[in-house]
Amino acid sequence: MASADAMSIPDRDRPAPAVQREPEGFARPVSVADEALLQLVDDLREGLYPRGSSLPNLQELAQYLNISVTNVRVALQRLETAGVVSVRRGRGGGVTVITLDNVSAALQSIFSPTPERQLPALVEAWSTLEREVFLLASRRASQEDLARLAAAIKDLHEVEPGNAAAFQELSFRVHTVAATIARNPFLKRYFSTLMNMLGAVFTARGNLSEFTADRRRLALEQYDGLLQAVVRQDFPGISGVVQDRAELQLQMMGLAPERS
Repeated sequence: MASADAMSIPDRDRPAPAVQREPEGFARPVSVADEALLQLVDDLREGLYPRGSSLPNLQELAQYLNISVTNVRVALQRLETAGVVSVRRGRGGGVTVITLDNVSAALQSIFSPTPERQLPALVEAWSTLEREVFLLASRRASQEDLARLAAAIKDLHEVEPGNAAAFQELSFRVHTVAATIARNPFLKRYFSTLMNMLGAVFTARGNLSEFTADRRRLALEQYDGLLQAVVRQDFPGISGVVQDRAELQLQMMGLAPERS
């Protein structure tokens, strides 16, 4: 019988394991400015800076993000280019939030286009984490947390019909609030990454034009059902709504048939 030491020696004839690579279309932040942009997007979606409000000054943002003022300027420039904020330069200047409708457009510089064959896998991964986020949120939410989630969903109902970009960004706010309530920073980070990728996909592909009145009505029903399931801690109900939402997203991408 071979000794324990002999068994621990690697088999030199065995082929080396394949290098694990990111899926095509998946891009992680590669710069400090990218990371800063993602944090500011999270803050905007969470409602820390509503439309019409002013962001902290450059020095305060640099201290908050623990980065240089130069990198803060790069992140703000991307938000300005996308039309999310207005930057007044010079003495007495500042940064004002104009709209959240174009937040996903600001992320195009980070997330490269996702090949169509990868889209079902992207939606599946997003839905898997979405389910876990809302399950944890249901278990850990206080009454104050539930009120925040209900307010975010109420804002969805108030979006003007036809403004698909605003609906998308406010739906992302619902998910950001839920991820915060779940109180798992690692889950929130991965979930936010997939959420940002999905938003970039819909923006780049023009899928928001497929957000018809019927799909808007269905999406609102799904969010209302999701809130009720979270409040009741109805875990099968949460899973069912998440599955329905994944189907709706695939339909908008033309990757799943419409229900009869």
